[in-house]
Amino acid sequence: MQSEGTSRTAPPAVFVFALRGPTQVAICRILATASQTLPGMCGALRTAADGDAAAMAAMAHTIKGMAGSLKAQSVSQMAARAEEAARRGSADAAVLARELADAVEGLVAELAASGMPAEGPVVQDTA
Repeated sequence: MQSEGTSRTAPPAVFVFALRGPTQVAICRILATASQTLPGMCGALRTAADGDAAAMAAMAHTIKGMAGSLKAQSVSQMAARAEEAARRGSADAAVLARELADAVEGLVAELAASGMPAEGPVVQDTA
């Protein structure tokens, strides 16, 4: 089931395992990095929302890139808005950062539901 605000975030594990060679390795690395990194960013982003605009902007920027790599466009766009608001010192930056943290939690849940192990699959880099 997809979380509100997220679109198809990652190929199902079956699709990833059906790929071969450099494409499989690249997708698996992206998925593994996201699965390992994003969960910890949620709490850190909420903490930064309590007044650390520079940290909010930096985390939102990182999330924007990861979500974009996963084709989770709604999360990537939300991260772009949060990043810009934090950089401008906008009053709504904290609200946007907290909403982004919620959306990232949904994305993490989708990654877990896809059947992809948190550490990613073991593949041999044949490139």
